[in-house]
Amino acid sequence: MVRTGPSLTGGVRPRRADQAGPMLRKTGRALNKPGISKHSIFTNKSADIFAYSADPLDATKLVRTSRDGTRRKGRVVGGKFKAT
Repeated sequence: MVRTGPSLTGGVRPRRADQAGPMLRKTGRALNKPGISKHSIFTNKSADIFAYSADPLDATKLVRTSRDGTRRKGRVVGGKFKAT
């Protein structure tokens, strides 16, 4: 995990369940199962969120899946997905 927001100042303590040890155990259990639930990625407010996976027929391409299940093949060009 990588923090992308501003650094936390003193006085803020994460919950015990959010500390490194418990989070590592939770992550290990989640990664033990194959795949990720569609409901854990897409919510009611996820119109601009996509799931990306490698194309099994062409390793140089990605498959972008949207919330409604639409799949598009493409590549990442300049940091943005371009459908082909």
